[in-house]
Amino acid sequence: MRFTLGSRQWFTNRRRPIIARVCALVMPLLMVGCATLSGKRTEPGDTHPRLGPTTYYEEGLIAFLGVDTNAACKSVKRDNELFPLAFVYVNKTKDNLRLTTESITLRDDAGTVYSLASYREFREKYVSRAAADNRLSESFRRFTNMHLGISPDGLAPYTQDPLPFYGLQGARSDRLELGASRFVRGLLFFPKPPGGLKGRLFELNVSSPDLADDIFVRFTIC
Repeated sequence: MRFTLGSRQWFTNRRRPIIARVCALVMPLLMVGCATLSGKRTEPGDTHPRLGPTTYYEEGLIAFLGVDTNAACKSVKRDNELFPLAFVYVNKTKDNLRLTTESITLRDDAGTVYSLASYREFREKYVSRAAADNRLSESFRRFTNMHLGISPDGLAPYTQDPLPFYGLQGARSDRLELGASRFVRGLLFFPKPPGGLKGRLFELNVSSPDLADDIFVRFTIC
């Protein structure tokens, strides 16, 4: 099944977050003001709303996408070719959503698009740092659990699956099929862009052959 999220924008007037698009559709019917879930409309060039100091998110009727930049910020001064980005993706539909390593891209404020680092690149250039970076993402797990209604005793409207791209949570695979009301959360790794990370605006974009349009979230690092 394919779902339509609406038109897209980037840092210019080509794209708007999902919630802003939904608002634009329903506002003539409701005849009332419409804002994002955070109470602040996200305009082109802005970052998305935050759940915590370093946790940004986008949420619509079909998916929730979140990123956390704490581990990325700590990597700014390290001489690594790759950097980590904590990631969560929730399927809020009643159907399966397929993702691959090619589904996720990062765009910087110069317009350059970066693919995920390959598993081989990760093993050769970064694997020794992964456990420490995962610990830096603990607040991200806490904030997203609260937002998604996941309680300490395990009661939740959503169920977590392993994120398989780097084999950090079990068997490794370049593909995953996310069932209804299921989510993945873990670390992604990207090449460090020329010009560094600190203070720059980025956009993480996620596509699926089961969705007519992508979902994305804008954020800054440090």
